[in-house]
Amino acid sequence: MNKTRRTRILIDYGKATAITMAEIIKEKYPIEMISEPTEALTMIKVRESAQNSLFYLGEVLVTETKVRVAGKLGIGLVKGHETDLSSRQRELARTKVNFETMNQ
Repeated sequence: MNKTRRTRILIDYGKATAITMAEIIKEKYPIEMISEPTEALTMIKVRESAQNSLFYLGEVLVTETKVRVAGKLGIGLVKGHETDLSSRQRELARTKVNFETMNQ
């Protein structure tokens, strides 16, 4: 499963799916914590349609976590104060796990 498809699934199905997928990964792969969940502000860039130019709309609070899953770096970044979700998404971020065959 590529990164784009995995991200689309997480967006479409939400928090419960992210938590379920992270639990499956935790059971099957070694996970090393690189940085605990931390809050930060990030700028939101948008494209203005009339002149097709980019500008910064404002800042948003995010929670970020970094881990290494089976030797691959994973970064979980979620909007708001979501330390639990960020911790779980980091496990999904850069894994090369084939979710279709995981339970076979």
